[in-house]
Amino acid sequence: MFSGTAKGLYLLCADTHGDAVGLVMTVDDNKKRFQRREVAKAEEARELMRKLGYPSEKDMFQMVKSGALLNSPVTAQDIRNARAIFGADEASLKGKKKRKPSVIVDSEFLTTQEMPRQKLSMLMDIFFVDGDPFLLTLTKPMEHLMVTPLSSRKMSELLRPEATKNHIAKYRGAGFDVTNLQFDGEGGLAACTQDFKEILHLNATGPEQHVGAIVVKIKQVKERIRCHWNILPFKLSRQLLKYLVMFCVSRVNMVVSSLWETGTTDRESA
Repeated sequence: MFSGTAKGLYLLCADTHGDAVGLVMTVDDNKKRFQRREVAKAEEARELMRKLGYPSEKDMFQMVKSGALLNSPVTAQDIRNARAIFGADEASLKGKKKRKPSVIVDSEFLTTQEMPRQKLSMLMDIFFVDGDPFLLTLTKPMEHLMVTPLSSRKMSELLRPEATKNHIAKYRGAGFDVTNLQFDGEGGLAACTQDFKEILHLNATGPEQHVGAIVVKIKQVKERIRCHWNILPFKLSRQLLKYLVMFCVSRVNMVVSSLWETGTTDRESA
């Protein structure tokens, strides 16, 4: 069995008597198997992963192979070499480890052929990072996220609709029309969305249920936040926390979501 850290790779096996034996393969030993140029390029690949907000290696491969990253010197082989030299990324191991799967609600949405091109369905929920609240919205079928830090932890402030109105206004200003709003029926969100009932179709979940797609996105954003949080050489101040959250959301938006794809491997725009 293999496990990885920033210092080396460990191989756990059994000797002839059945006792566990630990063999260590250090990063320095792994570097000796590659040329200096290959090691430097592997380090560039890990630095690119950090700048992109720690996407998965699968997404990194797709972005590099499809040409989604312009003028990037990193190749797919550099990503493979980085895995062989450094093992699994330490920040991803610490930030993306899951406890247990949450129960989500199955959702059905119209296909792109049946839905008008500029009509959007918005999903919304409030999540907390180190006690600070944030409003996250997800639009279908664009799979685009938008986040706003909320100014107060008081429930009366959390339920004010200004942040949601701002998200809707930005989409409409870009030429899209938000027609449907889905949200968690608990926690008072239903009360705060009454201001939109004249202009939007409101869709609240039932008791003890959640909007599955937005729950998955919140988990993904929190994973990215933990990746950066656990690798920082200093303690992140509360004033900078909101910028870390917004950075992670922007990097999630940069990667083409697998939910958006329709079975084709062509990711180029028409």
